[in-house]
Amino acid sequence: MTDRLASSNPDLYRAFDALEPSTKKQVATRIVLWAIDDVGGDSNEVAELLSRDGHARLAALCAEMEEKYFDLLERGEHQSCAWFCKARAYNACVFLAREELDDAVYELIFATEKPVQVSDFL
Repeated sequence: MTDRLASSNPDLYRAFDALEPSTKKQVATRIVLWAIDDVGGDSNEVAELLSRDGHARLAALCAEMEEKYFDLLERGEHQSCAWFCKARAYNACVFLAREELDDAVYELIFATEKPVQVSDFL
């Protein structure tokens, strides 16, 4: 199966893939927490949930964000874009909790309009 990150952003994928496994997880965590802050989420809550195996709560938060996004989109509200970004950022948290690091970083590409550079998080 083709890696979504590799096919959508090969430069980011190569930089991320070149990291040692332990560094890769640390960098992915830093990127996720940065993106959560960037979209107006609570990175302290996310960090706590990640540290104490709060997978179910992260999945519930992601589902809440997605539900809000779809509700606003359906009503044609301009805030739907912001909620799309929040949903993607929280979805990245779920991937990170499952240690699917490439997918976590892939989701973050859509969570923020700011470019993600692996070197910024080393």
